[in-house]
Amino acid sequence: MDYKKPKAFGIYKDDNGDFVVYKNKADGSRAVRYKGADEEYAVNELLQRLKDEIVHQKNCSGRKKSTSVTRSVPSSTSSTTKNQRSLPLMEIISISIAAFCILFGIALIMSFPDHNGYYRYGHGVYYNYDDHWFYYDTDNWVEISQNDPIPREISSNYDDYYISRNWDQSMDTTNWNDTSFYDRYHVSSDNDSDSDYDWGDNDTWDSDNTDWGSDW
Repeated sequence: MDYKKPKAFGIYKDDNGDFVVYKNKADGSRAVRYKGADEEYAVNELLQRLKDEIVHQKNCSGRKKSTSVTRSVPSSTSSTTKNQRSLPLMEIISISIAAFCILFGIALIMSFPDHNGYYRYGHGVYYNYDDHWFYYDTDNWVEISQNDPIPREISSNYDDYYISRNWDQSMDTTNWNDTSFYDRYHVSSDNDSDSDYDWGDNDTWDSDNTDWGSDW
């Protein structure tokens, strides 16, 4: 979504087919974090930033709770004083929109395909798991860089090389799920999904805690 107003993160696909990851700063200017054809890279850039923001907001919320002091307000307080303490309506709306955009961004990210599975390029068979690439070499799976020419070529058009998400014997390979790589990356994924990123009823989101002046 190409959201134009200040204080927001976002991602959208432009008319040229490029994915644009951006941050709208407090002054209304836009800082572009990434612009290019790599959909998964773009989505991951935004996801990592939003996860950082969730942790930051939770930490700020925890500090406020630990230092808060209950204060009594005299009943004779004038309406003018009350209004001075209240947030302007437009600021409240802006905070709500910013929080919505961030949460919407997370939901949008989850809807993108992950492209995990088996691929055939030439006579070789490759496996992709969350942008970690593996090549079947004779009788073993070997991890290779995602910047290797072949993974880059496959990533440019997944459908041309895709075999299946699940292994079968016709691939003439062993099952990637039976390797130590499977255990390593699934344990890592489980750890990434811990409570640091859970948003509970006791957590509060304050847009003012976000650094809207920086480029990212």
